[in-house]
Amino acid sequence: MAATTRNISRETIAELRECIKLDFTVQGLGNQAAIARAVEYFLKDSLSVHHSQCIAHLHCPILVVSQAAEVMINATN
Repeated sequence: MAATTRNISRETIAELRECIKLDFTVQGLGNQAAIARAVEYFLKDSLSVHHSQCIAHLHCPILVVSQAAEVMINATN
């Protein structure tokens, strides 16, 4: 299976910027909506470094325990 790339034009980036709304409220979005928004805006088209067809370096496998540690570090930083 050949690897595919996606060329992103300036117009596409401008459209993405138009979609991103930073209208903060006291109650916030909630965890699920915030995660869904991050996936939609940023992760959906990003490089999947753990895909078997991806050749990348300096990308360690993500472990749940390491992610939990990062959350704890960031929360107390």
